[in-house]
Amino acid sequence: MLPIWDQVLFLCVVAFGCYIQAVTGFALGLIVIALSALFGIMSIELASIVVTVITLSNASVALWQSGCQVRWSRIIPLVIASAPTIYLGLLLLNEMNDASQELLRILLGVTIVGCSLMLVFNPKPLAKESSLVTFGMLGFTSGILGGLFAAYGPPLIFQFYRQPLRLSIIRDSLLMVFLILSLERIGFLVLEDAMPMQALLQAALALPVTLTFTLLGGKLPPPLSDQAMRRLAFVLLMLAGIGIIVPSLLAY
Repeated sequence: MLPIWDQVLFLCVVAFGCYIQAVTGFALGLIVIALSALFGIMSIELASIVVTVITLSNASVALWQSGCQVRWSRIIPLVIASAPTIYLGLLLLNEMNDASQELLRILLGVTIVGCSLMLVFNPKPLAKESSLVTFGMLGFTSGILGGLFAAYGPPLIFQFYRQPLRLSIIRDSLLMVFLILSLERIGFLVLEDAMPMQALLQAALALPVTLTFTLLGGKLPPPLSDQAMRRLAFVLLMLAGIGIIVPSLLAY
């Protein structure tokens, strides 16, 4: 178990991530893993497993609350194509030894900063929806990030927010994608006998916070536009990413 103050800090991070994800449809994985790494609360590997479990309850409650307005025709090819690369990402994560941890932190930080810079701007909607093949390719590339960090979001978010769809459909489609991809990742972890009891206990402790702040996000959204909310979340992530990269570079 985490020390008491680390536990309190982690629950605060989960609360913030769940609230943001309930409002926008994304950012839970990036926020929890980035801030956990930044504050040294737990390892990236453990945080990624805890986030995977938390995402199941967060996405389920948010979708139930919103009515589950999902674009299934684009989700199905995405989640099918993501399965092999999620497994590949998990294999890469398992192969990293202690000496690779700083490299992993740098990779996480660079990923977060790059995605923050990309997503802080509001992508212009396309004239028509992207093809099924495009979404399949998106799932294939996103799976690596999902396997490594349980943070599938950045390329998925950018692509979905470019679609000429209502924001409620975009949000719910993203939540459904994260729910299904989390189930895929958990399935691979169970098959590999790599689901630590510590992660399950930590996710269980975070469950009341997860449910409370997911419901709050649906009932009491902030008085900000969707664009302003996304910019706020990703400015924070960019700063967290920089905070992860600099100490890791100095450690080399």
